[in-house]
Amino acid sequence: SKNNSFDNPSVYCYDLFCIICYIQNIICEKLKLKKIERIDINDFKGINDTYGHNQSDKALLTVASCLKKAAFKKNCFICRYAGDEFTVVLKESTTETAQNYINTLEEELNKCNNSGDYAMTISLSIGHVQYSEKYITPDEFIAAADQLMYGQKAQHKQHQQELEEML
Repeated sequence: SKNNSFDNPSVYCYDLFCIICYIQNIICEKLKLKKIERIDINDFKGINDTYGHNQSDKALLTVASCLKKAAFKKNCFICRYAGDEFTVVLKESTTETAQNYINTLEEELNKCNNSGDYAMTISLSIGHVQYSEKYITPDEFIAAADQLMYGQKAQHKQHQQELEEML
């Protein structure tokens, strides 16, 4: 359907196959200045269950847009990995760092959250890893960032539960 976020050019990001090929190239060339960011929308199921598919699609479009706005002019490869997960591969320079990317991403997301255009607040869990030769396959490189992302996601969930218990 035309409303499917995979078909929508405003959310278009490379797909899983492209990111695997891109990371395989990094591994073959041993590009040490590369970092991978694994990004997941916190409580995406809750957004979908509470606000419906239109709002969860809007959340996906918003995150994709923020990822693109935060991107460096070059050396930044963005992929919608699966569902509500994205992968970004960055080549750092002295001025373009992974931390700068994350800071800009958070600023862009805060602008969206504070705009009044959304029924919900969108937050992200992010895991990032520097490439090293210990990663023999793309899956190993991605898994290392995944582990950090899911750790951050668990911390977010625990914090949300503590806030709810206080109410």
